[in-house]
Amino acid sequence: MLIVSVHSQKVSFYADGKLVSQSPVSTGMASHPTPHGVFSIIQRNRHHRSNIYSGAPMPYMQRLTWSGIALHQGALPGHPASHGCIRLPEHYANYLWRTLKMNTRVIVSREDTAPFEITHALLFQPKTPDATVETVPELRKTLDTTVPVLVRTASSSIVANDGAGERVEGEEARASEAPAPVMRDLTSSVQQSNVKDEAKDDAATTVVTQETASPSSAPAQPELAGAKQIEPEATGSVLRPDVIPEPILASFVQTLDAKQKKAAPKGTVSVFISKKEKRLYVRQHFIPLFSAPVSFKDDKANFGTHVFTALAKNGNDRDVRWIAVSMPPELPKVEKPRTRIEYDRRGRPIEVPVKPVGKAPAPLPSLSASAVLDRIEIAPEVADRISEYVTPGASLIVSDHGLGHETGLYTDFIVVTR
Repeated sequence: MLIVSVHSQKVSFYADGKLVSQSPVSTGMASHPTPHGVFSIIQRNRHHRSNIYSGAPMPYMQRLTWSGIALHQGALPGHPASHGCIRLPEHYANYLWRTLKMNTRVIVSREDTAPFEITHALLFQPKTPDATVETVPELRKTLDTTVPVLVRTASSSIVANDGAGERVEGEEARASEAPAPVMRDLTSSVQQSNVKDEAKDDAATTVVTQETASPSSAPAQPELAGAKQIEPEATGSVLRPDVIPEPILASFVQTLDAKQKKAAPKGTVSVFISKKEKRLYVRQHFIPLFSAPVSFKDDKANFGTHVFTALAKNGNDRDVRWIAVSMPPELPKVEKPRTRIEYDRRGRPIEVPVKPVGKAPAPLPSLSASAVLDRIEIAPEVADRISEYVTPGASLIVSDHGLGHETGLYTDFIVVTR
């Protein structure tokens, strides 16, 4: 993640919760301030030009909002000087361009802040997903028949078969007196028999039905001239439903149901809990998944804005640890001081306050990250569903604010605090 401090005019790059590098920046001037809040990279363009400011070059552009806020290379005079974007020196803009990826979290804060380790029962842990494809039993095992059938072997002899491929001897073999269909596989290797004449005869016959009293009285080389042959035109290329055994039909249905089950979506998941809207929202790689109501034990206190990020624990994706970034307490909204226009000695207009500006307002107190999590209540079924999507890189945002107006199509959650 990237953390931009407007007060210090610097950006800090963190990976796996550890500080990797820092660089000076230039944020928006007073007339065009850079918004504070939680953002993510939603577009990248190496040779971008502004479509607002007369095609001004913006090399190594990495967009944060569709309204025009982005990271890019630019001049750094040592103080806020941009029209809202975050300017970077060329070498660092190039470095971030090669290092960062889409959906990288970017936090723009009024004061300095840094991530810290946190553990809490409310923070989600990955859940082992259920298998999306059920195990289909072997086709031969679905045949539940105890009636022996007569199958012609490669040597043209008739043997009793129990329907599952096992030879039957004794009383079970003699119990079979009814005619049974015998299926021949023309592509089987048993066709490569030493008896060449018989192989030619077998290639011309698909299904043979023969009545036999018992295997013991059957001749070693039965006559096929009187056998009844079913023409391929009469049966078609597939068996009719009325002649397919019920166990086989059931296995077909089971296979079709397994194929229709959709695989789990890919990409990191983001969860946003709004105290203002009393609702929980879930997105996965810019795509909304679902939302659900959420309750609070005590919502009178100011929560603030906190960002929790899941990281792999000991290199194991099935177990995650969490870090948190708490944004500094916000300043209360005050009425803009009234001014009047006066002119200096050179005739240039300047704004002069009607009355002296009072001292700066004190920041609003806000709760710690752990205290905020203690006050949130999520339904067990909702938490269980979210856990199915949690992987390293997942994030949870908790804020007093609602969804920012910048949150929309092809964005992650954008929370503007100032």
